[in-house]
Amino acid sequence: MITVTLNRKAETMSLCVAGHAGYAAAGKDIVCAAASILVYTAAELALDMERRGQLRRAPVLNLKPGDAVIRFAPGDAGRQRAETGLETVGYGFALLAIKYPRCIRVT
Repeated sequence: MITVTLNRKAETMSLCVAGHAGYAAAGKDIVCAAASILVYTAAELALDMERRGQLRRAPVLNLKPGDAVIRFAPGDAGRQRAETGLETVGYGFALLAIKYPRCIRVT
């Protein structure tokens, strides 16, 4: 099962994703593929915000198969973009959890 945790604290936003869906064999698992693209979307958001100077400091990106942590602190100019982006990614994970409840859980 994939476990997804989204957090928004005072200055920091984070996405933690751990586990494997187990829907199908490795390389053919559509749930893992969908979760992966959502993780990469969040990572690219953080990197793009860094390039544009919209973060208070460099993001933390720890991406490994079955384990991802993305943490970033948007500045005032980037807060709305960060919130919208993370909310969209979270909505994608929630849709996966509805469709494949035995494979993914969002907290």
